[in-house]
Amino acid sequence: GDTLLHSAVRQKQVGLVSACLKASKTVVNMLNAQRETAAHLATDAEIAKALVDADANLNLTDTELATPLKYACWALNLPVNERCL
Repeated sequence: GDTLLHSAVRQKQVGLVSACLKASKTVVNMLNAQRETAAHLATDAEIAKALVDADANLNLTDTELATPLKYACWALNLPVNERCL
């Protein structure tokens, strides 16, 4: 299942994301059942920046071997290639 941070990111709750990141330094890279971090789920620029600023690991892969950067490319309808991994 998802952590509170995962849920807050999905629901675009900036304040709750901030509170989760302040409460724990390790929560930013915790995995859910699909091996997604909160960064995989971030579709809001402010939240994505907060996760990066909290040292989110953008190289972690989920069960489909996709990184958070691939998710971002997909969300923006960019081709996933060497420039967008």
